[in-house]
Amino acid sequence: MREIKKPYFISDIDILGGKPVIRGTRMSVHLLMSILMDKNVTIDGVKEMYPNVPIEVIKYIKEKLEKEGKLVIEVEICPPMTKKEE
Repeated sequence: MREIKKPYFISDIDILGGKPVIRGTRMSVHLLMSILMDKNVTIDGVKEMYPNVPIEVIKYIKEKLEKEGKLVIEVEICPPMTKKEE
């Protein structure tokens, strides 16, 4: 299992217009939350559908939603790329 750097979530204007995504993916936090709010969805099922999303992130979001009914996240803001970096 790959180790994922915390915070698990980033915001980069070049990825989904700056919406929070799971680090290392292009999956929005909102989409994953929407999927996990369905009581019939399992962690393994989500991992099978989205193999690039780390299982620890799926478990973290699922647990927060079940315990608190909401998700408050820490997001790393990535600076926009400059022409030199492109």
